[in-house]
Amino acid sequence: MKFRNHLFLFLLGLLFAGHALGKCDALTWKFGMSPEEVMGITECGPYKSFSNGDLETFKGVFDSKEENFQFFFENRKLRRIGIYLYEGNDPAAGARKWRTLYSTLSRLYGRIESPDNLPPLTGDADVVAFESKAKELVQSSGKVQMAPLAQPDGASVFSNFWRREATGQTFYFVVLYFDKRQ
Repeated sequence: MKFRNHLFLFLLGLLFAGHALGKCDALTWKFGMSPEEVMGITECGPYKSFSNGDLETFKGVFDSKEENFQFFFENRKLRRIGIYLYEGNDPAAGARKWRTLYSTLSRLYGRIESPDNLPPLTGDADVVAFESKAKELVQSSGKVQMAPLAQPDGASVFSNFWRREATGQTFYFVVLYFDKRQ
């Protein structure tokens, strides 16, 4: 009897943990919200405010993982959500995250366009080639992009793998954006 009670409590805990994680995905926030409305979704906070009024939380969920979500406003209305999936100094780690994002976007939206790079369709050789080409493009041009060919209603979805020089170091970023479609 005791074991069943513990098992029930454990499964109930998993259910609520999964529900809590799923509650803070990109669909939680709606375009047009004010900064106060975004921060009003307290279960997804705490939020950090930038000097320009944009916001950030590390409690957003994408692909079942908590990630860094940033919220960009225009005239105090939410116009863009950025999910920062990688920020660091290792271009190879950035390229691996880029390839993972490609797979996730393919699963969610279907065909993905990534200019100047072939999709990693089958086998390890394709994956290595996709990651290598992405690193090469980021090194040569500073940025590579990809986007679903079929876009969702009311939004534009695209992503960047880019680099930036600051304080004598090179930083790499993989970011997925959701923009309000005009």
